[in-house]
Amino acid sequence: MELLTLILLTLWTLWTTTGGEWSPPVSSHVSCVFMETCLLPCSFKPGDLVIDWSKGRMTVHIFDQGKDELKDQDASFRGRTSLFPEQFFVGNTSMQLFKVTVDDEGIYQCFVYDRKTDHGTDEYIHLRVEGPVKALSMEQKGDVLVCSSEGIYPQPNVSWAPPSPHKTQIGPMTDRRFSVTSSLSLDVQPPQQYSCNISTDHSWKSATYSLQPPVEISTNITIPCVDSMVPEKSLVWTFNYIQTIQLIVVRSGAEVTYTAPWRPFVEGVSERGSLSLKELSQEQEGVYVCELHTDDTTYISRTVLGHTAPGEAHSPC
Repeated sequence: MELLTLILLTLWTLWTTTGGEWSPPVSSHVSCVFMETCLLPCSFKPGDLVIDWSKGRMTVHIFDQGKDELKDQDASFRGRTSLFPEQFFVGNTSMQLFKVTVDDEGIYQCFVYDRKTDHGTDEYIHLRVEGPVKALSMEQKGDVLVCSSEGIYPQPNVSWAPPSPHKTQIGPMTDRRFSVTSSLSLDVQPPQQYSCNISTDHSWKSATYSLQPPVEISTNITIPCVDSMVPEKSLVWTFNYIQTIQLIVVRSGAEVTYTAPWRPFVEGVSERGSLSLKELSQEQEGVYVCELHTDDTTYISRTVLGHTAPGEAHSPC
């Protein structure tokens, strides 16, 4: 009862002395990644401590008389909080919050009452949640280029290079993160190159889509992927014909894997990702797509070999 009285008295004093408009003095700003573990820092002088973590009117975690007191803990935090009792003797009253969600964003109060000194004090911590841009998909649908991603927080920004008229839709998902889809119309004739960038203040991903000029088929040929050296993580070549996508080769690090149907036709893959083919016939006419992935950027190159394949399809990167 004495702890509750002290908390109420402190809040009433702050409320009345500020004319009913009070913003807590935030001592720490913490950024945490969606569904990861977050540490909310708080420290006081060691003593016979009662520790009360709250968020607005919600009880988050209480520790009293040597144990957790969680009967009044708000249901949204159940099973997701813990303190460090073994470090109370050095004044560490920080709290861990597990599986962070967007709803966890806001200001937390760490109130500590020392029974020995009959004194209480508090700290305020502002938690911001980040849902980084983890993957970006780009695909060609007819004469439209579509760039998309999901699971992002806060609301992302979308840009195209070169600057082009485009339609962008950004909407909330069920967990309050955002999904985004942006599209632009392509010119009929290659070569063309467009880059789509999706970003927040703390993360970004980019994809560059290149439409190469058509190439006449010959017995031996090399199809380019990217124009310059980039820090490659993985490389995939596919062949598209009559709504069928065939995997040709996958390279991840030093490991290169060729699919069985294409082994007789693949001469090799260069350091820049160019695909060298041999002993080709009209059966190998179609659309060849290279997807080269780095940490933050995907490079996609599309080349028509021979003639444009009817009903061609392209999968997202």
